[in-house]
Amino acid sequence: MGTRLYPHCKDGSVLEQLINVPKGTYERVQKLQAAERAVTDPNCFKPADDNCDDDSVGYLFHQIKESDLNLRKMADFLLSGWGKFNLSLIEPVEDEVMDSIDTGIRAQHMLISSTNGQYFSGHLEPKQVAELSGGFYWS
Repeated sequence: MGTRLYPHCKDGSVLEQLINVPKGTYERVQKLQAAERAVTDPNCFKPADDNCDDDSVGYLFHQIKESDLNLRKMADFLLSGWGKFNLSLIEPVEDEVMDSIDTGIRAQHMLISSTNGQYFSGHLEPKQVAELSGGFYWS
């Protein structure tokens, strides 16, 4: 899985700006994920149709997300952030899985070195991304 870079900010409207998707995309993804959890939860109502299982329902939700570039982009970003980044840009930490960094120049270099930094946030300068994000954390 690797160590991935994420924004500190969790505000949906800021995340939409960071990855250049229309307003409301974050909320749509959240609603889709909540609906998927609700219908795959064993404590919720299940349809009488024996051919409908959690895998087919999960695949249906996957198809919905995949059919809309903005939904897919937001869902991917929420899951993996900007992706893997150059670990040599940070000071070594012992046995820590998660850490964080402020919005300075090192943070900007981490963003640039990440595998999906340009894909998600190429429309903004690294400094703008770092500031909007409120810094980064990795996990």
